[in-house]
Order: sequence, then C-alpha cells, then structure tokens
Amino acid sequence: GRPDAVVSGRVNPTRWRIDARGVLVETRPGADGPGLMPEDAVLELAAAVRRIGVDLRDPVDVEWCWDGDRFWYLQARPITSLAGQHVFSNRLVSDMSPGLIKPLLWSTNTQGMTCNVLGRIFDGLLGPTGLDYGLLARRIHSRLYTDMTLLGDLFVRLGLPPNFFEMMARDETGQRPGFKPSFGRLFAMRRFVPFLWRHGRVDREIREFVVHQNRALEVFRGRNWERTDPADLMIQAGALRDLHAGSQWHIFLAALNSMVRKRMLDRMVRRHAPGVDPADLIRGLAGIKALEPNRRLQELAEMAADLRADQRSCLAEASCEEIERILAADDAGRRLLAGFATFLRDYGFLSANGTDISGESWSETPERIWRLVARHLGSRQLAPGREADRIRRESRREVARALHPAQRRMFTRLLKSTVVYLSLREKVSLLLSEDAFEMRRVFLALGRKLVPAGGLEEAQDVFYLYLEELESLVRGSLPAAEAAELVARRKREMARDAEIQPPDTVCGDRIPAALP
Repeated sequence: GRPDAVVSGRVNPTRWRIDARGVLVETRPGADGPGLMPEDAVLELAAAVRRIGVDLRDPVDVEWCWDGDRFWYLQARPITSLAGQHVFSNRLVSDMSPGLIKPLLWSTNTQGMTCNVLGRIFDGLLGPTGLDYGLLARRIHSRLYTDMTLLGDLFVRLGLPPNFFEMMARDETGQRPGFKPSFGRLFAMRRFVPFLWRHGRVDREIREFVVHQNRALEVFRGRNWERTDPADLMIQAGALRDLHAGSQWHIFLAALNSMVRKRMLDRMVRRHAPGVDPADLIRGLAGIKALEPNRRLQELAEMAADLRADQRSCLAEASCEEIERILAADDAGRRLLAGFATFLRDYGFLSANGTDISGESWSETPERIWRLVARHLGSRQLAPGREADRIRRESRREVARALHPAQRRMFTRLLKSTVVYLSLREKVSLLLSEDAFEMRRVFLALGRKLVPAGGLEEAQDVFYLYLEELESLVRGSLPAAEAAELVARRKREMARDAEIQPPDTVCGDRIPAALP
C-alpha cells in the first residue's frame, strides 16, 4: 500500500523480526493483515538491510518498496542515535563468566583473557594492530559484556562477516547465506590456514607447558605469606598473573583443537554411521571440568558406603568438626577422613567457579565436599563409569564397521587425537584453577596487611578494588580513607546490581539502570 498512511501514523504497519541467524522469529500483523509478503521475501529484505549496514559501517534506516517480484531500495541513512556508538552484548559470554564480577577479578582475569587470548589471535591473524584488546570487554552492572562493534570491525578486517563470533559460538548463519567466493573470504582463508596449521598440532607444546607450569606453581604451593611485605606481595601477584596468562592461552589451544577434531568426527559419523550418536564416541570423557578430581570424589563416595547409617547421615548436615568427631570413632570412618584430607591437599584449590579469585575455594569451605560426597552417595551419580565405557566401545565399533579401511584408519587417528586434546584441556583447566587459587591466597594475605592501616575493613575487601587502585594503595598514593570509601561504594553498587536483570545488549554509554 501507499507509504503515506504509515508515515502519517494513520495505520500501524506489519512488523517482522529476524534474528542474527537469519530466522524469522516474530510476525506482528499490521492494519493490512498478515501475508503482505511471503517469508522468503522478508528474509531476502533482512539480508539486504544487513549488507547495507555493513557496507555503510553504521546502523541504518532503509526505505524500500516491493513490487511483488523484486525490492527497490530508495534511501539508506544512519540512525543518528546509534551512529558511531558501540554495541555491547553479554549474550554469548554470560556462560563463560556468569554472575557478578568484582573489580579485582575483572582486572586480573577478565581483561587479561581478552589480551592473552583474543589479542594473540588477532595479532597472529592480522599482524600487530596496536589495539588495546582490553577494550573488547566491558563491565556493566558488574557483568561481562563484549564490544561487538570493535569485535565486528576486527572480523571485517579479516574478510569475515562482523557476526562471525556468533556464527562460531552458536552456529548462527546471519549475514552468510552460503559460501560464495570473494576477495574477502580468500583473504580470510590466506590468514586462517597458516594460523590453524601453526596451532593445530600443539599437543607436545601443551604437555611441556603442563610440566613447566606445575614446576612454577611449586614455589607458591603451601607458602605462608604472612611475613611478606605488601610491596613484595604485589610482585608475587604479578608473577602469578603471568602464569595465569599462560594457562589462559594454552586452554584455548587445547579447546580449539578438541573442538575442531570433534566437529570433524561428528561429520564423519553423521555421513557414514547415522545411527550412532557422535557424543557416544567420547561419552564420559568430555563435559567434566576436571576428570581426576571427579574420580577421587567417586572413591570417597565409595568409601562412605562402608559407614554406619548415622555416620553417612552426618555427612549431609553436620559441621566439619562434628563429622571428624563421629568418623574418628572407627576404622571405616578414619579411612574416609584420611582420604578426605588427601583430597583437600591435592584439590582444595578448586571452587564453584575455578577462575574466580574472589570466591571461596574448597579448602576454605570443606563442608561443601562432605555435602557433595553425601549427595552423590545417595543418588549414585558418582557410580563407576562402566556404562560409559561400554557405550564408547560399542559406538566406536559400529562406526568402524561402516567405514572402509582407509576411512577407518583416518577415524582411528582422529578419535585418538580428539581424546588426547580433551585430556590436555582438563589438565590445563586444573592449572587455570590452581593459578587463580594461589593468586587469591596472595591477595588475601595482602588484604590482611592493609586492614590495620584503615584502607580495608576486612581482608575480603581487597577484591572490591581494581588492580591499579590496589597498587596505588600499597604505594601510598591512594589514601586509606579514599580506598575505604571506594570499597563501600562498590559494595553498594554490587548489591544493587545483584537485584536487577540487565539487558542483553547495551548501545553506547547510556547504561540502563535496570529491567523490570
């Protein structure tokens, strides 16, 4: 119909909403009712508007008309309220860093991840860019957001669509209707192929890193920091941050290699043995953050099965002191106590979120381990993995029977390397958690040193300061009273942030206070 009716506000037009995958997710009929355009035309229009926005490098309003056969594009102009503004999103990173992020964690871990991983990736693909990769992350309402505008610009420089991150993370295909040869894509391939070749066979490098990192951490394990002065504690924290950066990079390498090989395995299975679930090939080997601690917890649950009924019940409700008193009464209980002590010695650095230095570790809250043992004892969730072993063996045999000899050799090698990288990923994951745990111990020792001067009320307050603020407090350039006020304000801000549900996407610097 005629556009003047819409422009004048006499009628409400039909509304279509298409997500980043190019999928029509909403149709809201207007005054003329549904069916004005078929769905394939709506999707064609959405893809065209995306391309116009990418070409003009700004969010755009596009005026168009449709003659029943083809589209005519009449005008495209920047949306002035959005032009030049960066778009921040937490939609794809909320799982990576859930919950609220305290300032010190942000300084030492979150921003470090963008520089240590994303920075190395883009510099490896584009050459040194001189970009501060810390700008890729932003803390909004104490949550992690990614600068999708800046990230999209980097992808465009590589010849990729700006929403490539979404496409890889969730297999979205918006802005990529199919592969069409182009200079940009050929440029991207020229960059990616050498990068993947360099980092596609790094199992030996990761193994050597695990050995080296374990040796480096030995200096910090169990060390008493109470007699170390604050300036030296900052130096030790810096050394641990460097170690943590190495763990961040190598877990990316292990995860990248396991992901690529897993996808290749999945395609092979779907093509040649469609009756087999590809996940069964590695059942029991993936999806657990740390396989060895899980096995040791399983052993504790099995030991607890030999206890008397009253002893088993105390694991789920009593304090640590009461549990120790009750278990010490007989040999079965004493064996479990000894096993528990060994477990805490070896894996007490783990926590609910292994890289969150502001969160308590298992060694600080041993009741959580007793509760975990009790829960799994009752539910049998930690029962031996014999069933998973059987499923793996049977699915692998079924796939092998469907392949000819050359394919079978390829399948065997691919499966073996996938399992290798899954194992390496788990080992580096443990190191990543231990790096964070040792950093936490150093910062808490520093916090205890700073309490008497009045900058902090308690050692835990150290996590409410950004790293540069903490350094200033230690040097004396930040007055104690000012630091105390910063901590108090941050506590109030995070308490408010905990009560709100922030938006998935924020545009520019206008941060909404909350969502209803």
